[in-house]
Amino acid sequence: MKEFNINDYVKVKLTKTGMDIMKQYYVDIAKNTRNPKDAIETFGRSVSSKIDEEGYLSIQLHELMNIFGWYLKWQKGLSGDELPFDTTILIRDEDLTDKPDGKRLSSGI
Repeated sequence: MKEFNINDYVKVKLTKTGMDIMKQYYVDIAKNTRNPKDAIETFGRSVSSKIDEEGYLSIQLHELMNIFGWYLKWQKGLSGDELPFDTTILIRDEDLTDKPDGKRLSSGI
């Protein structure tokens, strides 16, 4: 069994729906700042700098869950054009570590 820390980064390919959700997430945050226009421009630069040449967004897993978790909760299934990102998530091998005691988790996973 392997462990993964939710503070580590994963890579996902956002769909148009995903970009729209992510932008709205940051627009909502920007509304609470002194200069919303600058905050939204910063969002654009920040997100585009996190997308690699293959179209993958690099993001901490907890941030991915925070931004998209509510949306995925209301989906009827994990397929179709309405998903915010492809269902395959990339994780770097070096971010996966062996579970120290080698035992299964209590949930039976």
